[in-house]
Amino acid sequence: MGSGKNCSEEKAHKLYITLECMLEFEKEEEKEKVLALMRRFSSATRYAYKRLLEGIAEKEIEKRVAEKHKLNARYVKDAVLIAKQVLKSCIQRGQNPKKLVFGSRELFEKLKKKHLTGKQKSKNGNLNLGLRL
Repeated sequence: MGSGKNCSEEKAHKLYITLECMLEFEKEEEKEKVLALMRRFSSATRYAYKRLLEGIAEKEIEKRVAEKHKLNARYVKDAVLIAKQVLKSCIQRGQNPKKLVFGSRELFEKLKKKHLTGKQKSKNGNLNLGLRL
């Protein structure tokens, strides 16, 4: 107790190290389970972000995420925490939080070419768009 800092101050100053690793799976079904979990977590994060933009309270978001995405409490809390951090970052940078695109730059460029230009090469145009004269 001699440091004079409270518990929350000590937690705020922890150093985190990120490791990038390659997972190896003995069975293809194990890999598919992990990929499915990753997709659900990413979806939960995007869902939480959208609910934050709507002004919904964190506890309510956590409840909805758990029900919708079938994740345990730890994953749910982390998804909401990441969504909060992304929102805060957008605001700090002066960016419009409603225009955020989740995913990599590569994915954004693919989507932009396929959807935002109105062209879809394999189908001779974007079938979602039509022009009637």
